[in-house]
Amino acid sequence: MQVLLKNPYAGIDLKDLDVLPSFWSLDCLFMGPRFSMSSLMQTSDPVGLSPYLILNAQIAFLLSLLEQRATTLAHNLGPLGTVGAYLFTKNSLIYREDESKIKKYLEEYVPKDQAMPAVVALPDQMIVFGENTIRQSLWDKLAVGGVFILGVSKQKITIDPTLKFEAIGKLYPVGSATEFGWRFDDENIGMEEFEVVKLKKLA
Repeated sequence: MQVLLKNPYAGIDLKDLDVLPSFWSLDCLFMGPRFSMSSLMQTSDPVGLSPYLILNAQIAFLLSLLEQRATTLAHNLGPLGTVGAYLFTKNSLIYREDESKIKKYLEEYVPKDQAMPAVVALPDQMIVFGENTIRQSLWDKLAVGGVFILGVSKQKITIDPTLKFEAIGKLYPVGSATEFGWRFDDENIGMEEFEVVKLKKLA
């Protein structure tokens, strides 16, 4: 399942195109039965930026957990998901993606005068998709007080009990709580067997 992530730089209102806000963010939209991709393509934008990103629902959900204005390490989000992380945080990113693809997407979604800031510090937060445990090498690079976001599909997340952290969570209308996070169970919205945690590093 894919969702539309609003591009805050485009300034386009998509409400007339049969889209519904997701349960986790007003910026992530489900496409309704009368949604037309051709109608969306006809949406005009005075600065020539694409008004939306089409993302995997699981990645879009993880992005909504990011803290704004924080330096971020993004892992396994793909080039478009990585640019989506920048749109959420508005700050510098550390990533390993095809630089030519990142550049292309930045040109499509971000004004030239709003280029992604250069990395000047260790990350305040980390977001990792597709892994079921926290790599010690990544945890060690995260500043104390920083946030680690982890999401994986069709696996259970296991956390090293020696790590010092505080779980940050909330209740959602689908799924159920796990020891440290949440497990979704709705295949109709692309969230079948999708488990997430958001942890604050204490030491």
